[in-house]
Amino acid sequence: MKIRTRIIWSFLLFLIPIIAMGLISSWSLDRIQQNISQETAQNIKILENASKLNSLTQFIRYYDEVLTQSARNYAFTGDKKWNVRYEQNAVLLDNNIKEAIRLGDAEDKQLFNSVNDSNIALVKMEENSMSLTAKGQQQEAIKILNGEEYSRQKKIYEDALIKYFEKQGKKYNDALTSSTSQTTQMIEYSRELIKQRTLWVTIALILTGLFAIILGLLTASRISKPITILVKTAREITRGNLSTRANIKGKDEIAELAASFNEMTDKLQKVQMSIEVKVKEKTVALEETNKFMTGRELKMIELKKKIAELEAKK
Repeated sequence: MKIRTRIIWSFLLFLIPIIAMGLISSWSLDRIQQNISQETAQNIKILENASKLNSLTQFIRYYDEVLTQSARNYAFTGDKKWNVRYEQNAVLLDNNIKEAIRLGDAEDKQLFNSVNDSNIALVKMEENSMSLTAKGQQQEAIKILNGEEYSRQKKIYEDALIKYFEKQGKKYNDALTSSTSQTTQMIEYSRELIKQRTLWVTIALILTGLFAIILGLLTASRISKPITILVKTAREITRGNLSTRANIKGKDEIAELAASFNEMTDKLQKVQMSIEVKVKEKTVALEETNKFMTGRELKMIELKKKIAELEAKK
C-alpha cells in the first residue's frame, strides 16, 4: 500500500468515530427535542381545549341570563327593544352551545346536549311569552315565565352547567397536574439521556484518542523503520561495506527506494570488483616489467665493470 494511501486510510479511520459520535449526538438531541415538543404540544392542546370550553360555558351562562331577562323585561314593560335584544342573543347562545358540543369529550357532549335540550324548551316558552306580550296579554306572558315548567327547565339547565364546571375544574386541574408531571418527567428523562450521551461521548473520545495514538505510532513505525534501515545501510556503504543491503519488503515508495538502493549497491560492488581485477592485472604486469628492468640494470652494471677492467689492463 502506498504511503499516501496509508495516511489517507489512517485519517479516515480516525475521522469515522468522530462522525459517528456527531451523528449519534445529533440524533439523541433531535429525539429529546421531538419528545419534548410532542408532549408540550399535547398538553397545550388539552389546556387550550379546556380553556376554550370554559370560555364557551361562561358565554352560554351569560347569554342565557340575557335571554331570560330580555323575555321578562319585555313581558313586564312591553318595550320591543327587549324583543330585539332577545332575538340577537338567541342566535349567539345557540352557536356557543353547538360549539361546546363539538369540542367536548363524550361526557361533555352529554352535558351540553342536556343544556341544549333545556335551552330549546326554554326558548319555546320564552317565544310563547313574547308572542302573548305582543298581543297585549302580558299577565299570561308573565305566568309562563314564572311557571313550574319554566323553573324546572332552568334548574336542569343550571344543574348541567354546574356539573360541567365541577367536572371541568377537576379535569383542568388534572390536565395541569398531568402536564406539569409529564414535563418534569420529560426534563428528568432528557437530563438522564443527556448524561448518558455525555458519558458515551466521553468514553468514545477517550477510545478515539487511544486509537489515534496507537494508529499514529503504528503509521509512524511503518514509515520511520524502513527509513532508519535505509540510513544505516547508506552509512555502511559510505564506510566501504558494499556487501550490506537494505532488507525492506513491501509495495510502497520506501520499499521501491530500497530496491533501487540495493540495485545501485550491486552495480557499485560489481564496478569495484572489476576495478580490483584490473588493478591486480596491472600490478602483475608492473611487477614483471620491474623484474625485467631490474635484470637489465644488473647486466648493465656488470658490463660497465668489465669495460672498466679492460681499460685498466691497457
